Amino acid sequence: MAAGWSAFKKPYEAMVFVDGANIIAVNRDGGYIDHGAAGVDDDIVIQSALTYVGAITGTVALGAGVYVIYATLSIPSYVNLVGQGPSTLLYLENGVDDNVILMSGVTSNTISDMYIDGNAAGNAAGSGIRINHGAPSITLISIHDVFVYGAAEYGVYISPLSGFTTLRDSIIIGCGYGPVYDGTATTSIVSNVHGYAPLNNQRNTISNLLEILGDVRGLYPGIMSSGVVLPDYSMNSHNGVSGEDLVNLIDFQGKTYAYYMNSATPTRTLTVPDDPDFSFGTGLADSAFSLVCAFYRTTLGACTLISKRDDTLAQMEWWVDIGAGAASPITFYCYDQSVPAYINVVSSDILWDTNWHTMIATYDGSSVETGLTIYYDGVDVSLANNINGVYVAMENLAADVGLGCHHDNGVVSGVFTGEMTWFGITGKELDADEAWSVDQRLRGVLSI
Repeated sequence: MAAGWSAFKKPYEAMVFVDGANIIAVNRDGGYIDHGAAGVDDDIVIQSALTYVGAITGTVALGAGVYVIYATLSIPSYVNLVGQGPSTLLYLENGVDDNVILMSGVTSNTISDMYIDGNAAGNAAGSGIRINHGAPSITLISIHDVFVYGAAEYGVYISPLSGFTTLRDSIIIGCGYGPVYDGTATTSIVSNVHGYAPLNNQRNTISNLLEILGDVRGLYPGIMSSGVVLPDYSMNSHNGVSGEDLVNLIDFQGKTYAYYMNSATPTRTLTVPDDPDFSFGTGLADSAFSLVCAFYRTTLGACTLISKRDDTLAQMEWWVDIGAGAASPITFYCYDQSVPAYINVVSSDILWDTNWHTMIATYDGSSVETGLTIYYDGVDVSLANNINGVYVAMENLAADVGLGCHHDNGVVSGVFTGEMTWFGITGKELDADEAWSVDQRLRGVLSI
C-alpha cells in the first residue's frame, strides 16, 4: 500500500489520500473503498469514504494534499472528518456555488484539523461548513482546529434548530457574510475562534468598555445589525447607517465589514448622523474626548479611520487618518474651522501587516497640541505634536461622523479598505492604563 496511507497515525475507519495522479480511499484494513483521478474525482472518493463509514460509524481521515471539491461533501451521523492540519486543504472549485461541507439533520460529528477554502472569487454562494436542521435537534457536533477562509457566505453556518454545537480553536476570516452565523444563539458554545466572538462575550466586552470609557457618546461593535442600521450600544440611540452595498456584509454576531471595492462603488461605508454629542468644541474652548476602533487593513492607500469632517462644506472638527505605504503614520487632528487652524499628533511610522490592530486617539481638551495622544495596540506611539495657525477651539458643526471614511460635500471620501469594528466615541481623555485595558478587552473579544 502507498506510503500516504501507512504513514497516517490517527485511528480511523477509512483513509483518503493522494498517491501520485490518483486519489484513493481505503478501509482500516487497507481494502479499497473507491479511487479516481486526483484533482478530478476528489469529492466523489471522499464521499464514498464518508458513506462507507456512515454504515459502521467512526472516522474518515484525510491525508495531506489539496482536495478539489466539485460537489458538497455530506457528512452522515456518527462520522468524523479529520485532516492532518495545515497540510490538508479542501478547495471549492469555481462555479459550485454551494457549501464545502454540509451536515443536515445529523448528529454526533466532528470536523477538525484542516483548511477549507470557499473560493469566493469563483463562487457566488456557499459557506465553508453548514449545519442545517429542520426540527429542534441535539446535534452534538464539534468543529475545532480548522482554518476557514474565502467562503462566499459564512465560514460556519449553524441553523436555528441545531442545538449543542461546539466551535473552538479555529481561524475564520475573509468570508462574504461574516465568520459565523449562529442561529441558535444560546445552545452553541464558541471559544478561541479568531475572527469571531459569541454574543455573550460581546455583551461582557460592551459592559466593560462602557465602564472604562466613561462618558460614551457612541459604541458600535457591529452586532445585532438589521438591514442598514448599525445600533449604538452606548444607549444614546446614535445609530449608524451603512451604504447600500454593505447590507449583506454586516454579521449580527461578528465584525462590521467595511469593504470599499473600487471607486465606482463608494457606498461601502458607515455613517452616524450629526449630533451635538459628537462635537467637543464651542468655538471658545474644547472638551476632552477619545476615539476607538479595531481594524484589519487590506490595502496600503491613504485612508480615514474615523472622522467628523466634511471638506467641501467647511465642516471640519476632528479625524484620524492613516498615511499611504507599507510603513506610514497615524495622524489625529482637531480643527478650528473659523481660523482655520489645527493641532495634531503624528505617530511613529507603523509597519503595516495583515493583522487586526486597535487604535485609540485621545485629547485632553486643552487646545494645546501636546494634549493629543495616539495609542496603537495599547501602546503610546505619539511621535510629534504640531500646531498650524492660531488654534482656539473646534466649533460645533454639521458634519456627520464617518466610520472608516470622512465626507466631502456629503459624499464619502478617504474610505478605509479592509475590515473594521468596535468603534467608540467618548467624552473623556483616556490615560495609558485605560488605553491598555481597552486594547486588551478588544483583543480578547476578537481573539487576536
